[in-house]
Amino acid sequence: MASLSESQVNDALATIYSPSASNQQRKAAQAFLDSFRSSPSALPIALSLAHPIRTPAAPPETRHYALSVIEDVVRTNWESGTLSDQDKAGIVAYAEELVQIVGGEHAAQVQQFVREKVAKVVVEVVKVAWPEMWQGLYGTVLGIYLRNTPASQDTALSILRTLCEDVFLYDDPVAARRKKHLVPPLQAMVLPASVLSEVQDSDVGEAARAMGMFGEGAVFSEWVPRLAEAAVVWAQRYEAAVDSPTPIAGGLDACECEKAAESHLRALASMVEWVPVKGLAEGKVVYRVVEVLACRSARVRVAASATLLPLLSRTPGPTPDDPLRLLVLTPLFSQGGLDLLVSSYGRAHGCPSTDLTVIREAQRRDVGEEEYAAVKGVVQAVGVVGEDHVCFKRAGGVPENFGRFVDFIQLITEHPSPTIAAMALTTWHTILKHEATCQTVEVATHLSALLETVTTLTFTLDNLSSLPPSATLRYVGMDATTSSDVRQLALAARARGLDVVKAVSAIKPLHTCVWVARKLANRMQMGVGGDALWVGMMHAEVVVFESAVKASGKMVDETIMSQYKEELAKTLSMLIAYQPTLPKVVRFVIHLTTTIAEAAGIPPDLLFPVVEKLFTYSIYVYAGEAPVTNTTRGSEARDVRMTSISALVKVGTMMPDTFMGFYDKVAEEIGRVVGGEVLTDLEKAQMVDFAMCIVYFSSYPADQKQTLFDRIVEPYIADWAAPGFAQFLTSPATFLQFLGCGQVSDVIMLVGARAEEPLTAVVDIATLTTLKQCEHTRRKLYYLVQALWMFLKRTLEVHKKTKSDDPSVVNLWLSHLWKIVPSVLGLARIIHLIWEPVNWEQYAPGLKVVLTMGNNERRLAMSLPSKPAPLDSASQTLTQHLAAFRSLLTNIREALYHILGILPFCGDEIYNDSRFLDVVIPALFPAPFCMEDRHWRILINNVLRPLIIGCPQGVFTPLLEQMLPPLFDFVGRKLDNDWKVMAEKGIQENTTETMDEDEGLDGDGNQGDEDEITDEIVNERMLRMLTGAFADLIVHIFEVKKPDPNAVKDTTEQPKKGPRATANVVAPEFLHKSLTEFILAHPIVRRPILASVLVIIMQPDSNAAKTGIRIATRLNAFLAHHIEFHEFLGKDLFSAMLKALHDPYHIEMQPVILNALTEVYSSLRPVSNIPREVLATLPQMDEGRIYDFDKEFVKKTAVKDQVQAMKSLLSKVTGVSISQWFKREDLPTLHTTRTAFLRTPQSQRKQLNGIGKLEDGEAGQDDKDAELALENLFE
Repeated sequence: MASLSESQVNDALATIYSPSASNQQRKAAQAFLDSFRSSPSALPIALSLAHPIRTPAAPPETRHYALSVIEDVVRTNWESGTLSDQDKAGIVAYAEELVQIVGGEHAAQVQQFVREKVAKVVVEVVKVAWPEMWQGLYGTVLGIYLRNTPASQDTALSILRTLCEDVFLYDDPVAARRKKHLVPPLQAMVLPASVLSEVQDSDVGEAARAMGMFGEGAVFSEWVPRLAEAAVVWAQRYEAAVDSPTPIAGGLDACECEKAAESHLRALASMVEWVPVKGLAEGKVVYRVVEVLACRSARVRVAASATLLPLLSRTPGPTPDDPLRLLVLTPLFSQGGLDLLVSSYGRAHGCPSTDLTVIREAQRRDVGEEEYAAVKGVVQAVGVVGEDHVCFKRAGGVPENFGRFVDFIQLITEHPSPTIAAMALTTWHTILKHEATCQTVEVATHLSALLETVTTLTFTLDNLSSLPPSATLRYVGMDATTSSDVRQLALAARARGLDVVKAVSAIKPLHTCVWVARKLANRMQMGVGGDALWVGMMHAEVVVFESAVKASGKMVDETIMSQYKEELAKTLSMLIAYQPTLPKVVRFVIHLTTTIAEAAGIPPDLLFPVVEKLFTYSIYVYAGEAPVTNTTRGSEARDVRMTSISALVKVGTMMPDTFMGFYDKVAEEIGRVVGGEVLTDLEKAQMVDFAMCIVYFSSYPADQKQTLFDRIVEPYIADWAAPGFAQFLTSPATFLQFLGCGQVSDVIMLVGARAEEPLTAVVDIATLTTLKQCEHTRRKLYYLVQALWMFLKRTLEVHKKTKSDDPSVVNLWLSHLWKIVPSVLGLARIIHLIWEPVNWEQYAPGLKVVLTMGNNERRLAMSLPSKPAPLDSASQTLTQHLAAFRSLLTNIREALYHILGILPFCGDEIYNDSRFLDVVIPALFPAPFCMEDRHWRILINNVLRPLIIGCPQGVFTPLLEQMLPPLFDFVGRKLDNDWKVMAEKGIQENTTETMDEDEGLDGDGNQGDEDEITDEIVNERMLRMLTGAFADLIVHIFEVKKPDPNAVKDTTEQPKKGPRATANVVAPEFLHKSLTEFILAHPIVRRPILASVLVIIMQPDSNAAKTGIRIATRLNAFLAHHIEFHEFLGKDLFSAMLKALHDPYHIEMQPVILNALTEVYSSLRPVSNIPREVLATLPQMDEGRIYDFDKEFVKKTAVKDQVQAMKSLLSKVTGVSISQWFKREDLPTLHTTRTAFLRTPQSQRKQLNGIGKLEDGEAGQDDKDAELALENLFE
């Protein structure tokens, strides 16, 4: 029977690996092998097939499969009682015999993958049987190692490495349970004899004594020094084999020596993180590994780096004489190790030299992938040395040869690879920020070169797409596979460089300012330039200049302030005299001007020339071109104008009182510019905003400011209050007609299938003129809305700057508010209503595309940059016209939401007026079922949050009591339903993170490959964004006041409230106390809000769920003191968090959930049994287990211990990631799907007609019927 079964296993494996077998035959063979694993005869047959002597003819695949069966049996059956003591002893003896055979004289004939599997099986036996059943393991492994053949040593090292990794490095459940049995003997095996003799009285010493390591004739394995020394020997043998035309002694070739060196280094790498420092020092590990780094083999150098890095990354103590720090610094800085690192770096570039000048020239050439990996390994090691061992907290000085070290780092910084350069810049940043190193002479000598390097790197990174083939591009190709990866790599490296510029500026502010100023001066003296290279270099210099000046301005003291301002004034004078013609360069000049103004102000003698220059640029156009065009040149000119106007606004905000001194002249110039024909309506509004800022932020008397303010805003207010404005807001039909929908619909019907042809070719002049007039009307409306937002947001900026209400600013608007508020609310109501499908029935079906998300809006939702639409109006197609219509409608809606969100900052008067209270709810929610996720998100973020948070207490009842219950009920149920639908379709996990910039949609109106960004992906992203916005709204409502660090703590004992003990938690103080109290005191208001918290916690969105958990812990700390909320906390909230813990989607946030569960259980335990009752309903949970858990929980005083107890209790219902579903563990894991959970009483589910008011009397219903409940927690 055994023979027959063995042949069946052989046949099944042969079928699977046969190229001629059909899929059906392979499936049948796989089914047999799967069933064979669980059969009673599996173990004896596997023991036979895996044995090289018993079945010498077995193919390697069969032997590997048999070993995997043995591994499974040991892992799953050893502790379950399935195996008898005799079986266990037989397996131990078999494992020892297998090691002797596979690592013996025929080791070279055993395939590498079989040897590795043998090592894995042996380690599984070791983890459950050592040292009790296998005292001689260390002697067995050492014996096969000392055979001194590469194959036998590889077998021993594989066992040793795998055992070390499972016990110390990996989260192995078997090793974790027996760690106290495995760690001491394993440490005894690896430590040097001298160190081991010092710890004879410890657990390690006892383990060594049990293994016979003390006494006469004792043999020490001493793996740490043995492996370090052997790695050097094998590297030297590799060098000799490379130079020798024939095999060296022992018949070894270079390849075998190389593999042996790698094996030793990999085994050593598994030890260096946990071996005591003294053991590493005795074994001279650091120096020997660094010595191997000089090997000619790139693979050996990569392995050496992988060994060195975890050792260097160990956390040393805070003192200079810390043993771990000395272990690293002494060999590197005092014993020649630094030169070995330099030599290794040079060797990777084909230059085995320690001369940095020679290496600098060599590193300009690119290298292959293996050598590049070796370079990165060395650079990472150098970085860790600098960041963790040289620049430590209490460092009082620098090590010897520190100058050589920073010279080396500067050399690496100049490497053509952005990744390598970024690593070195990170190290530079640490050195420049550390007080012991930043002011040294060695560092000072490199500052100018460092600034030059960052400037060049910035230019390179900003122009990767236009660079000719070079070493940089080849390195980028090795580090990044998609353009999205390239973009992230470039942004990260660029940020590192600018961080270094800021750090240099903090050390030498005047020196840095002079350097960047003169760099720019030299650039401007070269002329205006015209080619892309010249413009790109100037852009890089501008970026570095801005970073340096902004950083140095904060560090300049009084002793050098005059020199600092004088240097910047010189630069500003040069900018005024400079006459660039290219739009990009003009914008550079404007940016530099504002940067200088922000850092040092504008000298009085230069103020007028600066303002005059900015006014000149504000009407910039190309020579001979019409002011307003849709060409590319026209777009560049608009960018210049917008940049210049923004600069004027910024300068006006910084120096308002100075401008108020000659405000009439400023206003006259603004009037001249606005009255011209160059600016668009939006640009004119932004120019007027310049005057608005001067008035807003000046400290002049309120009456004088009011006069000037009225003069600025009245023309715009008149448009909002005009009778004609209200007329087209009477109904959706009139508004759509005002937008020109009828005319566009006619063109759609006329054009038909020719929508992609230019309109000039498919319609007559009259129709084209009509379309342009309609577009002009829509733009006028957008400009009007945008201008009002632009003016109103200054109110919000003043609030942010002053951190308090400024009545002088608010009062400026009081006389104008009620001229605009009715129209604003009316427009908001109409904008919402036009999304109702009924309003579009009279138009061509193709017109409804203006209600959908545009391609650029989809790209922005996916965190991708937008792509501009074609600018040439002469070739505009109907598709592009509709895309522009759609974009304008979206922009109007968003700007309108911004206006509505700023109104609450205009004072309580807005809330107390019936003209607002009676209209705001119908205006915001006239058609909630027609609002899309994108609309809800912006409405919640921009309008509802400030509207609710800023609501005065006196208006809670007429406003919030009517708005909050139906709002939260509707959005909460919508999210719950939408997530269910999304789960049924399948969550697009990780899809949104890999989208490439060059993939997907084109700009609005262009044909693009829409399959790359599918509707499912976009819809999921929008749903996630809405869920996050909804969670943020609730977390802001229940925001906790930050404790006053200067407050005196109240130490008086508080009396207990009633006969029962109070909840075991301190109640927080909410920031919006009156709002929170109002919500929690009204059942009809609080129920849908609390239900929404549960919805957020249980959805497959980790960011929102984390926010929901944060809300839950805040509420728990408060509600636990009120008995009427114990049912909600102990049942509904506790169950929701259990469900989230069970969901595999939330695997990364399980520690957060466990903390919250522990906090709720701890707070309610003294006052309620509800959490224990909920725990009792879980699978495989009984009263006895809960009783034992509670008894243990009470003993724990530290929170982390309580969390660990909760984690252990809930281990069987904790979700695991999908990738781990089929991984054999010693504990079974329950997997279920998400289920419906929320039951809202029908009486609370109101039909939302404008989110109508709840009827009187509903709050008096039976509270038990209205309590939130969770159903079917687990299927």
